[in-house]
Amino acid sequence: MREYGLEEHPAIRALWDKSSMWMAPYFKSVYCGRMTSTQRSESTNRVLKDGFVNHTTSLHMFAKRMLEAIQHMDHMEAQETWYSEAPNVRACLSAFDDQFSQKYSRNVYKDYTRNYKNSTTFEIRADPTEENGYLVRHAKGTGEFCWSKHEFKVHCDKVRGEYRCECMRWEHTGLFCSHLIRAFTHLQVGKIPGRYILKRYTRDAVSVVEWDRHDIPDIGPSGTTQQMRLSKLIPIVMAVARSGSRSDYAFEETMRRVNEMRQVIDTIPADGAEQSNTAQEGSDERTPIEMVAPDGSRISASAPPVVPTKGRKRATATKNKAPSSHTTYKRKKTDDGMMCR
Repeated sequence: MREYGLEEHPAIRALWDKSSMWMAPYFKSVYCGRMTSTQRSESTNRVLKDGFVNHTTSLHMFAKRMLEAIQHMDHMEAQETWYSEAPNVRACLSAFDDQFSQKYSRNVYKDYTRNYKNSTTFEIRADPTEENGYLVRHAKGTGEFCWSKHEFKVHCDKVRGEYRCECMRWEHTGLFCSHLIRAFTHLQVGKIPGRYILKRYTRDAVSVVEWDRHDIPDIGPSGTTQQMRLSKLIPIVMAVARSGSRSDYAFEETMRRVNEMRQVIDTIPADGAEQSNTAQEGSDERTPIEMVAPDGSRISASAPPVVPTKGRKRATATKNKAPSSHTTYKRKKTDDGMMCR
């Protein structure tokens, strides 16, 4: 600016007067969810051009390809949500790390692991001018870069559960910075208050997952099989077992509720027993089986009747096949060279 004498240029002056509208330091206190630019639209444009459309795509095919691209991105997001159900590889054995590994999704926990690794390069000391205040500085603070010389002020109150940093990364993105993580390790914080862990970064952010690798086989009388039902129930049962083993009270409450639910489920007959007892030969009518719910209401314990599919029935081969109505003829040549039947 000084080299070319642009300090008093009208355009540069106008930009400087409106610096609070476009400079990043002015937006530290504004939550953006790690999206400070148009990167989502730009990434969508990149995905669309790489695998779905090109310069020869017609207008009506562009609309179709666009819907396919949106469906593909939805499936990839749902796939990541499903994979996040797996346990994360712990960054350390501290109490707050155990809490983060259970709450955060896979990608968010990777970001936390990277910040935790960076926090080991910082030094921390008490701030003499503030109660529950600390000063966090990079270990190589003697360097020539300004960020390495700066001491970040961190406020950590374990009793009230209040944590904040001068860099305001949590206020801006909803994630903890390396300075706060260094303070957590220094003070041996056991549990972070729930208000500091946003739902959008947790495993429970999406309650209904569209993508499911347990595809339902379209076979059997009702379109389901026992193997498919087991593949659906086992992940849920394992999740309940992990939640019920966290404490003694959770264990006792889980055992009580599971036993009550099992007594109700055991009264529901199997598919084969139901068909043998209720189905009659040559008739599609079945007598519904009723049971009493815990609240006193009567519900049906039998599966709904199978609706026959439309269309013609598949023809079966018979041993005594009827002769064809068409008469076959053999051509032969006469003495005068004519062909007759």
